[in-house]
Amino acid sequence: FSLRDFREDILQARNWLIKFQPGNGGYPVTFTWNPSALPMGLFYLRDVVTGTIVNVDMKQNSSFTLTNTGITALKIEYSTVPITWDATIQLKDNGNINKDLKFGQSPMGTEGIDNALGELPLPPAPPAGSFDARFEIPVVPTEYSYLDYRSDTSKAITWLMKFQPGGSGYPFTFTWDPLALPEGFFFLKDN
Repeated sequence: FSLRDFREDILQARNWLIKFQPGNGGYPVTFTWNPSALPMGLFYLRDVVTGTIVNVDMKQNSSFTLTNTGITALKIEYSTVPITWDATIQLKDNGNINKDLKFGQSPMGTEGIDNALGELPLPPAPPAGSFDARFEIPVVPTEYSYLDYRSDTSKAITWLMKFQPGGSGYPFTFTWDPLALPEGFFFLKDN
């Protein structure tokens, strides 16, 4: 074990394993970092079992609070897989519960789950009355992910978002940065 872990900079992907044990105060445990200090590439903080219980985009967040007492290790996944462009759309329900979904294009993007791009299949949606937001994966319509990157050679793409509000219900608010979108036409439409 070590408090520092430096790796070769020629690798295109790597993982760091963080093992921890809370003190007398117990859980929750909060992890903080500076997103602007991270180099180009994808960085995710994930649980070591499935990567879906904890799945935090470290470029979009600066902290994470862990409340699950069964988790005593996390991993940082880094990949230099090229992203041609990406954008984030935030979905928020009437109770101000929200989720960021990231979409875009990459030379390695497909219409399936692209693990190298950080896409991971999600467990089934929670029951009605529990907030949820996710992308439906076109190749397997029963698979979902918080990320959906497609091939950067595609000229027309449809991303399908599935969502349901929490106990506070509708309305839903969708927020995005128009400057993050590349040239072309983008429309938010009902299905």
